[in-house]
Amino acid sequence: MFNMKKLLILAITLILGAGVSLAQQNTGNESSTNNSTNLSANNRFVNFNKSKLLRLGGFYNVNMMFMSDKPDDVWSLGCLFEGGASVYVADILYLGAGLGYWGQSYKYERMDVSNNHIYIPIQIGLQYDFNNKIGAFCNTGPQLGWLVSEKIEDEKVDLDGEDTGFTNWTVRFGLRLWGFEAYALYQKGISGFNEDAKFWGVGIGGHF
Repeated sequence: MFNMKKLLILAITLILGAGVSLAQQNTGNESSTNNSTNLSANNRFVNFNKSKLLRLGGFYNVNMMFMSDKPDDVWSLGCLFEGGASVYVADILYLGAGLGYWGQSYKYERMDVSNNHIYIPIQIGLQYDFNNKIGAFCNTGPQLGWLVSEKIEDEKVDLDGEDTGFTNWTVRFGLRLWGFEAYALYQKGISGFNEDAKFWGVGIGGHF
């Protein structure tokens, strides 16, 4: 059986490795022009990540979500959209919080289920910019969420009186390329009806 965890680890390794390679290549190209240009580039390299102290910004992410550790007769695919505000509190360290929507569909052997959630993402992250075009980042934090609707075979489920709250924990690694971010993420339920459920995903987004 294909191991999703190994795929996620491989994707993270390739993404970060590509970022370091691109950054080194870019630095090498700048140094080959002339010494004065190289000195100026080095100064920008050193100072680029020191201009964000207490800077306010924001983030947005669009993800494709897949469920892992599921039975062989279950297929699952979802979409996750989130955005929010962030603040850089110490050079490359930032904190963020926002609002998100997550829709996940499950196809069992004889039944289709679709769930819709809203959640509050909380992020603690590190973002290091090699230059003004290329950087690497990682962030982690909880998702405080609620199941707002559920359908089984197009029949809406009555959720009145049900405990629909949950908390997931998310870890995201990726690259910033020309203002956009490409990343892989892993997400695990830690409480509520989603407890112990495991998901992984890939996505694009940005910090500004």
